[in-house]
Amino acid sequence: MGINIVTGFGQRTGTSFVMQKIKEKGLPVCGEKFLNGITVEKHNPNGYWDINPLQLSELISNNKLDNKFCKLWANVLQFIPQENTDLVIVLERKNKEQQLSSMQKVLNDELELAINKIFYSGETVKDIYENTVTLLNAWLQHKDKSKVLHIYTEELDNSLSSIYNFIERGLKCH
Repeated sequence: MGINIVTGFGQRTGTSFVMQKIKEKGLPVCGEKFLNGITVEKHNPNGYWDINPLQLSELISNNKLDNKFCKLWANVLQFIPQENTDLVIVLERKNKEQQLSSMQKVLNDELELAINKIFYSGETVKDIYENTVTLLNAWLQHKDKSKVLHIYTEELDNSLSSIYNFIERGLKCH
């Protein structure tokens, strides 16, 4: 069994919410509630459940992500071989203008943190979003479609049972 992934077509799509729900179900989650000095708690008071980017390569090389649910973004997925992945939950927000506005608010607050200023390349949120969409579509092209569940953020509350069924079905296949 490989890594079970929660990802999205850009930030602010509900990936943290899904990670919280998976964790509440008692399934193994890899990630931290808040990344000290990187994430801003007020935008996700129940936690982000992100993996510390400085620890990612070590976690991958030591198989510490196997059999766990991990929130991974497209810029990281491109470096993970398909055979090392299993289930993939992909979130997408229908209203792109609201998404970009929300991304901008979070980015503004994140840039108040010193470490984020070091890594920020000056891209606009639209550039970040479009890059994520391109990378994620390219990565998903090679993924077995039966292992991918696509959910719209606006339908997330009504889709939790579909997510749980997908997870159960996928985990039973191993």
